[in-house]
Amino acid sequence: MIYLAVYLVRDRGLEPGLAGVIAGGYGLGMIAGNLLGGWFGDRFGSKPTLLAGYLGWAVLCLAFPFAGTPYLCRSP
Repeated sequence: MIYLAVYLVRDRGLEPGLAGVIAGGYGLGMIAGNLLGGWFGDRFGSKPTLLAGYLGWAVLCLAFPFAGTPYLCRSP
């Protein structure tokens, strides 16, 4: 989490407060993901849920550096 804030402030030029809000949103997403992951795991099984979760995580991590102005408020 600390590296996310450093990346947003140094490389993307965001204000520290806004970087904190984005990091907080990441934390809320982790909580919601745990709750939904448990529900999906009970409903569809652990293996398909884990595979879908890891695939989605990988795609979003690879796409994050290419996020433009509307998603991070300001380009570098």
